[in-house]
Amino acid sequence: MTREELARQKGLAAEIIAKYHGNFAELQTQGTSRELKTFMMYIANNANHLQRVTMGLDDPD
Repeated sequence: MTREELARQKGLAAEIIAKYHGNFAELQTQGTSRELKTFMMYIANNANHLQRVTMGLDDPD
């Protein structure tokens, strides 16, 4: 994923978090499948990025 795609995904995740007031249970029960998928992809990509930074394969942002 490019930095632009990650930034876009981060923005979408922030909108989703704000919409559901940071309540993951509310997102699971009242959110759309697309919102849940977007949020979970953001979490996974962020974890992968942090792992690459820890291993010295990527620059910290």
